[in-house]
Amino acid sequence: MGQMNCWKVLGIEPTKDKAAIKCAFAKLAHRVSPEDQPEEYQRIHDAYKQAMMIAKRSAAPAASGAAQVTISKPDEQQEKKEEDPYDFSIVAGAPEEHYDMSVERLLDFIVEFKERNGITTFADVANRKSQGLIIMAADLFGMYADLAIMMNDCSVWDSYFEEPAVKSVAYEPGFRKFLRDQIEHHNPPYPEKLDEYCKKFAEEVAKTQEELRRRDEIEKKKERRDMMLIITAVVTLLIITIVEAVIAYYGS
Repeated sequence: MGQMNCWKVLGIEPTKDKAAIKCAFAKLAHRVSPEDQPEEYQRIHDAYKQAMMIAKRSAAPAASGAAQVTISKPDEQQEKKEEDPYDFSIVAGAPEEHYDMSVERLLDFIVEFKERNGITTFADVANRKSQGLIIMAADLFGMYADLAIMMNDCSVWDSYFEEPAVKSVAYEPGFRKFLRDQIEHHNPPYPEKLDEYCKKFAEEVAKTQEELRRRDEIEKKKERRDMMLIITAVVTLLIITIVEAVIAYYGS
């Protein structure tokens, strides 16, 4: 994969900001299942690794076109450094640096939390008990709430609800009660976004319950029909037996 392609895959401009790279990777990785789409997940992961390598080397590639190597005089190099749009050294000590580092640390902590508790993939959570997963989802909620505040971005919640641990308990009554309690009593960031998800879950649950009710009604009708057929067959057999007995009696 060429250097230019890694930014295209991640959907961001070339940057040295490792927090931005990790955030872009996290958003994409949540949408792609390593089990169902291994090639696509590998492509995203390779792009992430390459972008991080570029960021560590502090080499900012151009947004498009072939890479070029130029030799400049020391004073020209200094001038280019000052004009480099991807050189963040001039903001050292500024609030933005603290912000970026805080986001990066929190993203690392979320990854470590998932790995430590074995909830990174859907295969990890497939056979876990729902009560334990609800607790994990609640822990992740606090981390993602902090992330949404730091990044000032409501789409962080989209990534949260793509988490395997969260997705696996999204329709559980206990988890939905937890979400509603957070919205009503704890003032989380972007509550309107959370409310959208709560309504979506409620609609899906209602739809599922209606489908189950409909199937149950169909099954009951089938059982009643089968029972009527059995009763009819028994009555018919009984009548035939009686008729045969009467004929045999009078014919003897």
